[in-house]
Amino acid sequence: MLGTPWVNQRGEEAPLRAEDFMVVAPYNDQVRLLRGAFDRTPRLRGVQVGTVDKFQGVKPRSSFSR
Repeated sequence: MLGTPWVNQRGEEAPLRAEDFMVVAPYNDQVRLLRGAFDRTPRLRGVQVGTVDKFQGVKPRSSFSR
């Protein structure tokens, strides 16, 4: 999905960046595991990873939860 074009509310098109994504995990151990894996992959270093508490009230462009 990285690099896929999207259109914002103003009608501007831009490619999705790692910083546009958010991964929500239920447990801190999962967050640490994911963060470590993403940090080892240069394209994924900017992906936000955290628990529900961390992201409460935040609206990402794209999110995944399990």
